[in-house]
Amino acid sequence: MGGHLSKLGSQALQRDALPSDSEAYCLPCDPDPDRETSSRLEPLVGREKSVVDDHSLAWARYKNAPSTYGGAAPFNSAGVQRIDLSFGAMELEAVAGWIDGKDDFCAPLHPFHRLGLPDRLEAWRAQFASLDLGTYEEACAESSAHLASLRWTILIIQPNRFFPAHQHPNVEVEFVLRGALYENRLLLQPDAPLAEASVPDGGFPRLFRVQKHVGGDFFSNPRYSVHQSYTMDEGVVLLVLWTGRHVNIADRDGALWEPGRCQNPTCPLECDAETFENFVGLGGAPVGIRKQKSTNSAQTSRLPGEGTRLVPSWLKDEGTRTIG
Repeated sequence: MGGHLSKLGSQALQRDALPSDSEAYCLPCDPDPDRETSSRLEPLVGREKSVVDDHSLAWARYKNAPSTYGGAAPFNSAGVQRIDLSFGAMELEAVAGWIDGKDDFCAPLHPFHRLGLPDRLEAWRAQFASLDLGTYEEACAESSAHLASLRWTILIIQPNRFFPAHQHPNVEVEFVLRGALYENRLLLQPDAPLAEASVPDGGFPRLFRVQKHVGGDFFSNPRYSVHQSYTMDEGVVLLVLWTGRHVNIADRDGALWEPGRCQNPTCPLECDAETFENFVGLGGAPVGIRKQKSTNSAQTSRLPGEGTRLVPSWLKDEGTRTIG
């Protein structure tokens, strides 16, 4: 499958084709790390619940007094607080011990799922090994170049936040400390930086699959993988080993929201592709969405200051009022 996209990855990414006004949960792959970005992203609202009690109250309390650990900045305009840890990439056990023992760290969002248990440490190592980089112990012993560029980060992402499709230059291994992260993940992934800053389409009937990673889950992303991330009502707190950088990928035709292209079997049944035909995936929220012909596929709602939006029912529980 990777060979099919080798043509796409054979050239350097054309940076002038990238959006300059989108802020995701990491830094753009840009020669100037101090380049300021902003966001016009609107939230995607749902009602999916995590096992953590009353997450809305917890988020309200935390947003009033976010952590300043290590000089961390408050939430950015995309609703993300990024806290880089001082541990080296080879210090998994030390990171786990620090997180499990820090009851005062991000206290309103506690309890976090514990990482320092033997079975969970082993599960984390298994995720690393699945990236075809050898075992974590081998990489540490060899002072691997892959580890040299990686860092530990805690990402605190508010509920109902939506990010553009993006590509990372190196691997990611992630552990969900609280809440849930949702992803529209390409089935055919590139094996090199994309030559064009747009979602690659392998021509298959199904283009993507919706993933949901809940508290206590481990997941990983290979080098150059492309995905689109978002949160719902529960928000998410992640521990990530990564480079901390990304490149935004344009989804001008809304391909990653077109129900007929989703691998999840219920998508074509519950969604009308016409719903998101005007979706703008270049760092923006759905715009110009027309009311569906079928009233069973989605529900509409209006919040103060907002227009009417539509969201497919497979993204929410029955009876939930949503905006996109």
